[in-house]
Amino acid sequence: MDEAPGPRAGLASLADVARAADVSISTVSRVVNGQTNRAGRETVARVMQAVERLGYRPNHAGRSLRRRESQIVAMLAPNLDNPAMAAIAASTEAALREAGYVMILCDTHDRADLQDEYLEAMRAQMARAAVLVSAVASPGLASAMKRGDALVFVNRRNPMGPGAFVGVDNLRVGADAADFLRECGVRRAATLAPALASSTIA
Repeated sequence: MDEAPGPRAGLASLADVARAADVSISTVSRVVNGQTNRAGRETVARVMQAVERLGYRPNHAGRSLRRRESQIVAMLAPNLDNPAMAAIAASTEAALREAGYVMILCDTHDRADLQDEYLEAMRAQMARAAVLVSAVASPGLASAMKRGDALVFVNRRNPMGPGAFVGVDNLRVGADAADFLRECGVRRAATLAPALASSTIA
């Protein structure tokens, strides 16, 4: 008599793994979520073998719906053609990936309406946080702040109030540049700056 076919690879459920490993569904859930300290070594090994054999993959979408959060972090940048923005995006993505997050990159073109559109879209995706590079004041940003959303501002401080900020210490950079020029023998130096000051000093 032929054995009943098992679940197809990638379609196995927690119940399938629990049945194969002869443990409870809650035990499987704890093991696949990294809480291995609450199960014996042999039990953990049996569960992981069943996971591998059945091709079980956690349902991150379902988990996100239950917890009202995901592993997504949004980065909103004003101009991806700018090499500096590309460098910031690349380094941020690498750090987030190492921490177990997935970054979605959005180009706002320095427009408040696009910034708000992306903030709302990422909220619908239950993003864990948003990294805003050179953010501009907007109604959507005000709403995100009112909700207490996790926001990190890069290169330009929050234009609508306090907030976590990562940027260059322009005062220190200026002092280092002046010291370098003096060491090179320059005694008269000029400084070129935009007419409007920006909030990029850390």
